[in-house]
Amino acid sequence: MCKIENCSNSVHVKKHNLCRAHYLRWKKYGDPLHFPEPRRGKDSSRYKHGAWGEELFKTWSHMIDRCHNPKCKAYKHYGKRGIHVCESWRNDFFQFKKDMGERPENTSIERIDNNKGYNPHNCKWATSVEQGRNRRCVKLTKEKADEMRSLPRRAKNGRGSGYSREDMAEKYGVSVATVKKVLSGAYWK
Repeated sequence: MCKIENCSNSVHVKKHNLCRAHYLRWKKYGDPLHFPEPRRGKDSSRYKHGAWGEELFKTWSHMIDRCHNPKCKAYKHYGKRGIHVCESWRNDFFQFKKDMGERPENTSIERIDNNKGYNPHNCKWATSVEQGRNRRCVKLTKEKADEMRSLPRRAKNGRGSGYSREDMAEKYGVSVATVKKVLSGAYWK
């Protein structure tokens, strides 16, 4: 056990009979009981606002990182495309929190228009299903899927008036398989 009173940690450095924490303080400050004053405010970015460990803070931080840090893996999909975080949110976590509110469970931040940046008028909390439908590569919307279901259909044998699956696929720019899944209710319920 560590030789410091009330410390029940196992010994890290046998020569000094100190645990790791006390040994590192002794090595850095010459006193195993030394506790440096924590830097606060402008001096420490970790504790600047007191929200460092919150999930909402992580969301805010990652949003800024992917839009403004070229070293971020997602930068090519955001910052490089011209997607930026508005000035008021970029500089103030609490303004972001005030505008967006607490994040509801099972949601993440979504841009309503994927070609515009992060700002109070273009962001909302959305589920993964909602976000999956709002990707750049998605060709259908809920409205188009409903419209597709309401179209008159041609019989499987090709008889009658109306649209075949192939006609619908061409009309909406999607595959026949997608049309089949929309009509059966598997997509865009």
